[in-house]
Amino acid sequence: MRWICFFVLLATSQCALAQESIIVLNDSVKVQTELLSISQNDVLTKAGTFGIRELFSVRFQTSENAAAKQSLVDQLLANGIRVYAAGKRLESPRVTEATPVKPATTEIKTRPVVDTERIPDKQKKDESNSDEYTGSVGIGFGQDYGGYGGRLTFYPDRHIGLFGSVGYILAGAGFNFGVMAHVKPENKVVPVFSVMYGYNAALKVTGTMEINKIYNGLSLGAGFISRSYANPRNYWHFGLILPFRSQEFEDDFNALKSNPFISGLEKPWPVTISVGYHFSF
Repeated sequence: MRWICFFVLLATSQCALAQESIIVLNDSVKVQTELLSISQNDVLTKAGTFGIRELFSVRFQTSENAAAKQSLVDQLLANGIRVYAAGKRLESPRVTEATPVKPATTEIKTRPVVDTERIPDKQKKDESNSDEYTGSVGIGFGQDYGGYGGRLTFYPDRHIGLFGSVGYILAGAGFNFGVMAHVKPENKVVPVFSVMYGYNAALKVTGTMEINKIYNGLSLGAGFISRSYANPRNYWHFGLILPFRSQEFEDDFNALKSNPFISGLEKPWPVTISVGYHFSF
């Protein structure tokens, strides 16, 4: 008989503490259930037990005249979980003022806040989209870095970048300037297409005959940007560039190639490689 009374009292106490609520987990799953009790690491509900770190927010289904159990509210807030009741977000009071309290009456003061609850995945996307930048400075090698050099890029729009570069090649200093288009710049991997004007060929001859000549022209590029989750503002840039070399270069190269006193002269690749690392600002 004593055991029956014990279980009846236990069931009655859990019903008294039970609170109708909607629980939002960190993986965006919503669970409508009754919240029974909270231990140090777990939350007990009629739908099962959840780890306290799995919860993103709890919305108590209460009317204006019915308040959520303050003990449950305090435990949730102490663990950094958003709590809502009667359409308002609850927060731990910062300052407690001594006010007259009527006998046998407990007044719970809550601070109304604008309801800004969002599902965690949506919140992370918004934070990523708000991470704006106006430009970047990069170092690397390739035509769009002027050879081995640096590139400065300015973004008047998230999809468009204007850039200029200066670098060093065996025949001297090289430069390039142009415009690039970013496809879906909010992603971690971003396709990039570019058009530029500047260094796209060079000739260097040493020995009895000294020649150092740089040729400028139009080039087209395609590649991608790769950002890390740990530091999305900085990124790697990889690309392939198709140079349209001038007739002057072709004539000079053929003349040197046919010279019997010059050996080891190789025609440059029809497509060049570009690799660099950038710091956004």
